[in-house]
Amino acid sequence: MAVTAEKRQGKDGEYMEITGADPGTEVLVIPETVDGIPVRSVGSNAFSRREDLREIRIPGSVRQLKGFAFYHCPRLERLSMTDSVEDYYDGVIRQCRNLSEISVTMQRENYRILHELLGDNDRQVTFQLEIEDGKSRETVRLTFPEYVYNFQEDTMARAIHHKIEGAGYPFRECVSRDGIDFRGYDRLFFRISSYDTDTAVEIALNRLMYPKELLEEAKEQYRDFLREHGIDALRILIGAGDSERTGVLTRMELLAEEAVQYGIREASRERQTEICGLLMEYDRRKGAGGRKRETFSL
Repeated sequence: MAVTAEKRQGKDGEYMEITGADPGTEVLVIPETVDGIPVRSVGSNAFSRREDLREIRIPGSVRQLKGFAFYHCPRLERLSMTDSVEDYYDGVIRQCRNLSEISVTMQRENYRILHELLGDNDRQVTFQLEIEDGKSRETVRLTFPEYVYNFQEDTMARAIHHKIEGAGYPFRECVSRDGIDFRGYDRLFFRISSYDTDTAVEIALNRLMYPKELLEEAKEQYRDFLREHGIDALRILIGAGDSERTGVLTRMELLAEEAVQYGIREASRERQTEICGLLMEYDRRKGAGGRKRETFSL
């Protein structure tokens, strides 16, 4: 993969601005330097409407993402970067409909970049933050539901009414330029759990696995939800082949007998041997009483 770049002059000297890359690039890795000159910027529309991109990795040298840099990349799924970006222009990731995972290494407490990224995307997206303070590293994983911003014209009143559908907008408001309101985020869980079980499962698992500023009351809220929706959780995890988070459910003992038996059947059918083994061990550990155990072929 080769990128194209143009030399620019800034207040701190020369820098490179990335303007494109070879066709057929699925994983775009922005370099830290080009010809020995630091890369500080990704240019306007540099990668807009690229149908080949599936993943983008932006290094800590980049300070600027110009307008519509990655606009409408329909196959883009993952973006990783740091909070070094100081200038985030309009529409950088807008209309990237399949972008579901954004990883940000936080070294400068620049929460403004999170705020801007969320404002540019109305679809469901999960942020994984690696927060570093020079001495330690803490992982935070937050899922933000989608929302729809509708306009309805009232011709009689000569007015336009705005309507926001879905819980995604209030969840996004928990991220400001100054930080993340984790308690506010947790308080909104009832809104998404009332109509979108799959997204609620993601949120609950993420918060239990990475419990930054998680109050005991909120923890019980998530645990109770997963106990009630164990079958839904296992359906999602087995479908994704996710043994790590299945292990979280078993270690926290959040699965009822009905969910365990469902999970063993489905994992066996899908040849998910590791997940099936976790569930069978959990079933054995919890004890089956006098009921007859089923056997499954792995």
